[in-house]
Amino acid sequence: MNDRLKLSRPFIIIMLTVAILFLLTVIDTGFSIGGFSFKPVNILSDIIKKPQLQAVSTSTPKPRFKPTQKELRLIKKGKLNRDSLMQAVEKDERISDFRTDSLDILGRFFSALDQSEHTKKRVRIAWFGDSMIEGDLITSTVRSIMQREFGGRGVGFVPLLTSVAGFRKTIDQSSSTDWQTYSVLKPQRGLYPGISGQVYVPGSSKRSAIDSWAEFDAPFADARNTLQSIKLYYGRSPNGLINYSLDGKQFKDSLKGKDLVNEQVLSLKPGSHHLRTSFKGDSLTLFGISDESEDGILIDNLSLRGNSGTPMQVIPEKILRQFNKYLKYDLIVLQYGTNVVSGADTNMVWYERGMIKVINRLKRNFPQADILLISVGDKSYKENMQFVTQPNVPLLVEKQRRIARHTGIAFWNLFQAMGGPNSMVRMVESDNPLANKDYTHLNFRGAAKIGKIISNNLLNEYHLYKDKRM
Repeated sequence: MNDRLKLSRPFIIIMLTVAILFLLTVIDTGFSIGGFSFKPVNILSDIIKKPQLQAVSTSTPKPRFKPTQKELRLIKKGKLNRDSLMQAVEKDERISDFRTDSLDILGRFFSALDQSEHTKKRVRIAWFGDSMIEGDLITSTVRSIMQREFGGRGVGFVPLLTSVAGFRKTIDQSSSTDWQTYSVLKPQRGLYPGISGQVYVPGSSKRSAIDSWAEFDAPFADARNTLQSIKLYYGRSPNGLINYSLDGKQFKDSLKGKDLVNEQVLSLKPGSHHLRTSFKGDSLTLFGISDESEDGILIDNLSLRGNSGTPMQVIPEKILRQFNKYLKYDLIVLQYGTNVVSGADTNMVWYERGMIKVINRLKRNFPQADILLISVGDKSYKENMQFVTQPNVPLLVEKQRRIARHTGIAFWNLFQAMGGPNSMVRMVESDNPLANKDYTHLNFRGAAKIGKIISNNLLNEYHLYKDKRM
């Protein structure tokens, strides 16, 4: 009898738990015990049909689309997308530029694009962000559209190691497990993060029998995809060694750079599918490789999960200047905010001050580049058994607009482009979901949609820029 009772106890406990949760669901209210408050419980929330959420209305009427004569002329020539321009105007999605010089919206960047159409000048974009662009989300779509328009091949700068192996579709990466990784979120005295905010130290020394390795493959979904010119970026090194192979062909070289950032050309001939690298060196630090064509558009995805953007102050300005010598960015995009709205902070003064410092550092060390700040997108949390926009999301959007105005850079409202309040809920719960069940991150389909929207905005603004100079 005692054995039967022991066997039935787990079942009894489970049934009592379910009964209590069901009772709390029926009551449909939170409760407090000893001063502690508990959130409402609803174990049927996933099977009960939820009412459709409506976006919060605004008293300010949306502007109506009325193209100018110049815009009509460009529309007729097929250079402007009338529908996307109209939608951008009506949804307040067009790029704003708060620059204080005499140039137009993204004037330096668009000037570089204009030159690239008549010369072999390469145009390069640095796209910094958090987990919203991890795995080349959004940036892969923008890169594809821009390279179709202006030429160019390759995925640009790639950090030596990845935490999303198998997730990113534009390049495959793998590595040995003996690497040490440091970042602006986990700094180490004497080890300086690179342009991606990360630095890697091989686990092996020059005297070790085993090398630390990292591999890169062009995605095999399309046989036409190959690696382009390949360059390695590493830190100061008195005795570094690299062994590498391109499609099985072996090479060996020394890494004895004297600067904080050094470039080593591994291949100038496009067409390889596989790169394997292995390293030795007592004081060797690595940043990443660049897979790049010599002309057209390059977009470097510089994502770092958990980054609010303000820790970029950890990257020494000398490192930024030396990367600029090699990469020569024409546009810097900053897309942060997901980690800023995670808490209940509605003041966010620390964020405003920090990002102003970050932007001013970038302006000093990449003086030829325009800077575009993309706002936080929608993010939801559960309130009264429903997912709704977190209250500090629209507050952060306006804070970011103010940061752009204060620093004199361009601004684009991603929150509005997604559809405004409760757009994340609609994206998650649609018949063809555009976002994940965490009510925070876009999926591949949603990221591609946002990538197309920002690409259309950039191209429309570029053609308007060119038309002014005709």
